[in-house]
Amino acid sequence: MFNRKQNEIDRLNARCVELAKMLKKKNDELTIAKNNNYLIIKENQKTTNENNELKSKLKLINELITCNEYNNNEVLKRRIIELSDTTGNQNR
Repeated sequence: MFNRKQNEIDRLNARCVELAKMLKKKNDELTIAKNNNYLIIKENQKTTNENNELKSKLKLINELITCNEYNNNEVLKRRIIELSDTTGNQNR
């Protein structure tokens, strides 16, 4: 009788260890998923900021084009190139 109870205890202990390992694995996967989500959110924020910056530049270019009252196309062209140059280089 004692042997049978001990076997049951051993079986339950083994199952407990197995479940603990599964739980640790799931926790590790969750940590990785959380980190990936954090990186994706940061990348989305960066992309959103870049999109907003581009929208602002397009608005300025549109304003320049629509208010060109003096028909000074060369100045207009240089200003549009300056606004559209996202690297800061003005080698054109």
